[in-house]
Amino acid sequence: EHKGTEQALVASGVPYVILRNGWYIENYTQHLDTTLKLKSMFGAANDGKVSLAPRADYASAAVAVLTGSGHENKTYTLGGESLTLAQLAEKFSRWAGLPITYVNLPEADFAAALKQAGLPEAMAAVFANVDAHLAKGELEVKTGDLERLLGRKPVSVEAFLSTLPKP
Repeated sequence: EHKGTEQALVASGVPYVILRNGWYIENYTQHLDTTLKLKSMFGAANDGKVSLAPRADYASAAVAVLTGSGHENKTYTLGGESLTLAQLAEKFSRWAGLPITYVNLPEADFAAALKQAGLPEAMAAVFANVDAHLAKGELEVKTGDLERLLGRKPVSVEAFLSTLPKP
């Protein structure tokens, strides 16, 4: 649906700027209490990398576009620090002072685990499918667009975690 929206926007002839936000660090930290309790992160991402930045950095990039010039009819693909989920689990482990491991599952098994954890079946399938795309490298962003728009490096996972209360 995003692709179709972008195509319609470009075809409309009105000036546009498209910001393609990468994955939010908060996608993984919003349920950090469960990760800490289980001492595990589960997924179906294999060794694929995901580029993470906090929501605030994506918002700051949007502000830079809205208040700056030279952005008309451009598309920016935004992403921060690129990590495998195993590397992310290691960062969580160091921050929490607990052993946290990444457990890789086949996509169908991950979807089943998410459903068992209480997600509706359709949502579980979507999240598992996102990890399958992550495994293919489709969530890693190498453009540098976020850093250029911010005028600085995006906030790292470690720096973001340092703002959270310790367990």
